[in-house]
Amino acid sequence: MIHIYCGDGKGKSTAAAGLALRCAGYGRKVLFVRFFKNDSSGELKGLRMIPEIELLSPRKSFGFYWNLSEQEKAELKKVCRECLEEVGRRVNEGKCKVPENRENGRIVGNEAKEEEGNGGGYQMLVLDEIMAVMKYEIISVDEMLEFLKNISEEVEVVLTGRNPAPRLVEAADYVSEIRKIKHPYDKGVTARKGIEF
Repeated sequence: MIHIYCGDGKGKSTAAAGLALRCAGYGRKVLFVRFFKNDSSGELKGLRMIPEIELLSPRKSFGFYWNLSEQEKAELKKVCRECLEEVGRRVNEGKCKVPENRENGRIVGNEAKEEEGNGGGYQMLVLDEIMAVMKYEIISVDEMLEFLKNISEEVEVVLTGRNPAPRLVEAADYVSEIRKIKHPYDKGVTARKGIEF
């Protein structure tokens, strides 16, 4: 199923990280892909400690899109597209180990059975800030829909970011809008370590 966390409020990536944590808590493998963010967010330190969660991001960080030169924008597009191609390869690469027997959340007995078509061993794929990738036309909505169509139905897909295209909303199974009512930033308070990042 496809999940979307969208809106102008704080907490879209945090919600996706929480869902990834829940999935990993049942021994399921998660591929968490981050776009347009550097590696300084606190949740990354926690997610890296969980063996079931694999983190991936484009090979280079560029900073804010609106500050980039045309050459940097072209390079960013290339790097993000390469990252998405790598995600597609990893998620669709064959067989998956699925936990067979569980007792109190732990695998018991036969550790796992092999199933076809659940690609790369991942039960969840998170594409954090993927809406910005489409907003800046790094990939089109059509390309994203085609990408999603090629992901096994056994893989939960989580998309985050502001302003999802109506066709993405229509294709999704869950859509949660996180709306800002108040935020300290509006009063000049800068992002705080451990809270906003």
